[in-house]
Amino acid sequence: MKIAIVYISPNKTTQKVSRELARLFTADNHTVAEVDLGRKEHRDRRNIDLNVFADADIMGFGSPVFHMKILPPMAGFLDEALPQIKRMNRSARAFVYLTYGGTTTGKSFTNMVDPLKRNQIPIMGGFKVCAPHFWHTENYPYKETLWTINDFYAAVKKGGFQELEWSKVNEFCSNQKPIIKAFYPLMGALRKLRGMPEIKYDRSNCVKCKKCLNECPVSAIEMIDFPIRDLHRCVYCYHCALACPKGAITYSLEDVEKRIEENQRIVGLERPRNAFYV
Repeated sequence: MKIAIVYISPNKTTQKVSRELARLFTADNHTVAEVDLGRKEHRDRRNIDLNVFADADIMGFGSPVFHMKILPPMAGFLDEALPQIKRMNRSARAFVYLTYGGTTTGKSFTNMVDPLKRNQIPIMGGFKVCAPHFWHTENYPYKETLWTINDFYAAVKKGGFQELEWSKVNEFCSNQKPIIKAFYPLMGALRKLRGMPEIKYDRSNCVKCKKCLNECPVSAIEMIDFPIRDLHRCVYCYHCALACPKGAITYSLEDVEKRIEENQRIVGLERPRNAFYV
């Protein structure tokens, strides 16, 4: 079979999960094509060659979770590209997967599934895996992560990679705590009231190398004498600070950790933290 795996991964955890999936498919002699939506040339979706999907038997879509949602480039790709992909390929099935920090996946499964459902693309399952936050990714994927990925693959393979009934898909999409369902409609207002700790720019250290601009996964930075960040686009992944070779972009890790701990006290940790649905 031919498999097309599409993902976005600011801090490389979703990429590592995607590569593990690709390894499993390849080990079974399937052909795998990867599309990384975070690459600079893919920021303009017109540059993505949709012919990758023309003869795909299975499509996988993976995103990290930020503020209870999938990243905007993935949401935009699903909305804009799926109608064309469906016209090109009427027989492909799909699966979805999420990486998240452990607090909640929010409505991210629904974000992924709704455009697939609108375009009548069957879904054969999905999974979620807990991933470390951006400052501690070197030992990822964890053993538990690999177990979940491998168990998901073994389950869909055993089932002949067949589609699920929509009732089962709806079940894993809506498997959220009442507090999440209550908070989700208020996320815009809550982000303004309790925004993530600020990202700061030091003009004296900036050498205008544009690495922050080139690596921002949501195209929230432009260069006008020095980097300017679009606060409406920014998802506070802090990848620009990690990418800057001169330390011109900074943040307070202590404040970030405090904010995440506060969110976890309010919402609680999602259980189970890792799970697959087939």
